[in-house]
Amino acid sequence: MSRSASVDTFVAETAEFTSYFVPQTDGAVDWEYFRIGTRDFLAVANSVSLDRSSKSYTARSTIYTLSYVTFQFVHFQDMETYG
Repeated sequence: MSRSASVDTFVAETAEFTSYFVPQTDGAVDWEYFRIGTRDFLAVANSVSLDRSSKSYTARSTIYTLSYVTFQFVHFQDMETYG
């Protein structure tokens, strides 16, 4: 039996529920929006990586930035997190 903490997540406009952004998450425990200067960011904190061969409690969390050309969030940076 295969287990996965990966869940399809999407960001939608509230009134229409139109999918704008579908990032890959692995046991996501928190989303945070923040702004630095005039740039908008969205970060997801992943909590697990179910790679049993590594026996590790690390996960890759991701920061996205809003593209003002396409008005969609695009990958900005990954970082290892520990849970």
